[in-house]
Amino acid sequence: MFHEVDASLHAFLTDRLPEGTAVSFDAPPGADGRPDAPQVCLFLYHVAEDAGGRAAGWGEVRDEHHQVIKRHLPLRRYDLSYLVTALAPSVKDEHRLLGAVLAALVNYESLPTACLSSSLAAVGRPVPLRTAVLDPVAPGWKLWSALQMPPRACLDLVVTAPLLPDRPLELASPPDILDLGITPSSDPAQARPPVMPGPAASPVRRWTTVRIRERIGTRTDPDVPAPSAPPPQTDPPAPSEAPAEERGDSPWETS
Repeated sequence: MFHEVDASLHAFLTDRLPEGTAVSFDAPPGADGRPDAPQVCLFLYHVAEDAGGRAAGWGEVRDEHHQVIKRHLPLRRYDLSYLVTALAPSVKDEHRLLGAVLAALVNYESLPTACLSSSLAAVGRPVPLRTAVLDPVAPGWKLWSALQMPPRACLDLVVTAPLLPDRPLELASPPDILDLGITPSSDPAQARPPVMPGPAASPVRRWTTVRIRERIGTRTDPDVPAPSAPPPQTDPPAPSEAPAEERGDSPWETS
């Protein structure tokens, strides 16, 4: 991963610095080492994992049909810290060259895709850039002391590079045929589905409608007065014999 980030930074700075400026990744030389041609040194001095940028869960690899064919461990990100120094025949030229580096970096939040190496571009994630002056207390002065060099103008460049684990988890290919164990048959009895063992079937329930009528004479609720019974029905009186005079008969007539 380190050489891929170096190659990407080399391609990025070469196109944006004054013509004839060399880009190297060696440690900066001492105070007496001033080259005849301008040079920018990017010294990788610290690597730390970006714990907040670690993806959760497994990553997936899909084919042209968008089917998952592989899974891999989650993507991780690492902060690569570079000490950027400029070397020129004079200090004035060094500062001018260091300003050109800062002007090139400040216009980009991440490395352009065209500058990424093939492996970094295949990951499909951005490679952020952060540029800041080294802290005068730490770690800048400690770094110069460790290199046994006098301090000089420099920039602190942090590149956050993604790293994809190369231990994929192979998945079994999907089945081509799904056999349900059903065969066609011309016999209707055999075409019926087999009876599966299990609890007995629930009994069939049949419902019958029953009408209930209340008889008035049998009401027993003491709080409800019983209705009075209707008067008994009597036969109408038979018509009486009318007098013979009314019938127009003569009382003196005899048969």
